[in-house]
Amino acid sequence: MCFASYYSPGFLTFQVDNYWLMYVCFAILLVTEIVIFCCPAGRQHPTNLILLLVFTLGEAYIVSFITSVVAYAQGGAIVIIAACMTLCNVLIYKQLLLCA
Repeated sequence: MCFASYYSPGFLTFQVDNYWLMYVCFAILLVTEIVIFCCPAGRQHPTNLILLLVFTLGEAYIVSFITSVVAYAQGGAIVIIAACMTLCNVLIYKQLLLCA
């Protein structure tokens, strides 16, 4: 989803114009987390998979929104720097786990 918002001008303007959708996704994330952790129905097999799918799609949209806002405001150089820093941190963490 980040790829679509970063390289598609139409999707980018849709996200910037409809910022309220990010707040709706955030509310959905909070509700699904509470259901998964606090309700017994969230621990049953088919319900758990559906809730995790909803959570993952909501989280993907929020990350995509943040990426598009940064790309819209600053030209996207920060997104590339953040991706490189994340990759370096993952590789360092993996190396530390292998050495321990």
